[in-house]
Amino acid sequence: MSQKRIIHAKDTSSSHLNQYRDLELDNGSLKVKGSFDSDINDSLNNIETELQSVDNRLDQCIGHTNNTTAVGEGSNQLRVVPLGYDRTNGVARSLLVDANGKLEVNNSDIELNTDGLETLIGATNTTLGLAEAHLGTIDTNIGNAEAHLGNIDTGVDVLEACCGSNKVNVNISSGGITGFATETTLGNAEAHLGTIDTNIGNAEAHLGNIDTGVDVLEACCGSNKVNVNISSGGITGFATETTLNNAEVHLGTIDTNIANAEAHLGTIDTNIANAEAHLGNIDTYQSTIVGHLDGVETLITSTNSKIDTFDAVLDASLVKQTNIETKLGEIDSVLDNIKVDTEAIETAVETLDDIVLSEDTAHNTGDKGVMTLAVRQSTQADFGADGDYVPLSINDDGELRVTSGSSSSTTGEFLATGTTLSSYSLSAVLDVSAYKNVRLMGKESGGSVSSIPVYGSQTSGGTYYGLSNTDWLNQASVNESGSGSTFFMSANIENTPKFLKIFNNTGSSFTIELDYVAHK
Repeated sequence: MSQKRIIHAKDTSSSHLNQYRDLELDNGSLKVKGSFDSDINDSLNNIETELQSVDNRLDQCIGHTNNTTAVGEGSNQLRVVPLGYDRTNGVARSLLVDANGKLEVNNSDIELNTDGLETLIGATNTTLGLAEAHLGTIDTNIGNAEAHLGNIDTGVDVLEACCGSNKVNVNISSGGITGFATETTLGNAEAHLGTIDTNIGNAEAHLGNIDTGVDVLEACCGSNKVNVNISSGGITGFATETTLNNAEVHLGTIDTNIANAEAHLGTIDTNIANAEAHLGNIDTYQSTIVGHLDGVETLITSTNSKIDTFDAVLDASLVKQTNIETKLGEIDSVLDNIKVDTEAIETAVETLDDIVLSEDTAHNTGDKGVMTLAVRQSTQADFGADGDYVPLSINDDGELRVTSGSSSSTTGEFLATGTTLSSYSLSAVLDVSAYKNVRLMGKESGGSVSSIPVYGSQTSGGTYYGLSNTDWLNQASVNESGSGSTFFMSANIENTPKFLKIFNNTGSSFTIELDYVAHK
């Protein structure tokens, strides 16, 4: 038999305001008593419908995304599919992978870029080839330039071989200067040119006669026939065919002669041009020859001047040679004196070697030496600054002034009378940087301190370190006149640090006073 449990619920609807309804649970299922049973069932049905819709949507997003199961199949595992943007179509697309899970990529763009890169590499190689060719051309030009410089050097060597002392060496033979164009040769050339001009004038006159004859023939002839006057006595004077043929032949001969004359005139013009060019060359050569002759004359004059100068230099050299010989004699005399002085110096050096002894050399009878001298001073005064070499000082009795270790000392107060030193603290500093050994002495008022540590440092404001307990202040109790003990403290510190302090390590304050004596 099923068990039932009744639960009351408040009804807030307008028709049953504030009425309580019984809710019945039957084996976990809610049942409603009252007039709203159908509404609740409808709501539950709607909820179940929405849940089913959610389940369906979740089923669409559930599936395996492993390497063995296709998308959308398999057990309930939530998947997320990454999408890419299709820029061309403006939509989202799934990314495509192969069977190994590798993303597939369109190689066309990569190949295009690779082709562009290869093109660029090819262009670069071409440019490098051009650059290498250009460098080769530069090397060739440099080689040519070096060869040209070599030729220039050779030419300079030839000029230097021909020139000396800034002048050209010219050999003038006894027969005179030969190989130059003389005035007679130039006169013959001008006469030949005059003959050519005469021939040109005759040719031009002959051509004028020919032109006149042609004009007469053209006046007599028209339209290939002879103009004839017909008299009243009858028709006479007609040219026969034979006569005309002869005339044509004669005209042809005339034309040939005219052509030959024109060709001859062209030849004559060419010859005239060549002659004028030849005359120009002759003028140039003549100017050059005249320039060379002027240069030769200048060089001869300069050579004569140089010879005169050289003669003067030779004369001066002879004078200087005589002076040099005199000086050499004087030098020989000086060298003789130097030799004598050198021998004396060698003797002195040998003497010095005898008196200079090496360190730790043992004494031998007869060793030589140098007497040590000192300065007598009634009142001692400093001879120089620190680090200077100075003489020894003696007093009026001839005694050497020396300084004993005990005579260089200083005394003073370290800690004033009644100084209180707090627990676990260092005292004021005592500067003994100028001294080697220090004695500390004083007393402590309470008698509760048997020993006090002494600290030292190499700098006044540096770190202070405790010295050995053999350098501590140790107590000595003395009963003075039966009135009680006095607690004296003393320490003797050798090879002292430059700066000293004492340290209260007792855990309580005490009163102390200390003096010191320092020795170098």
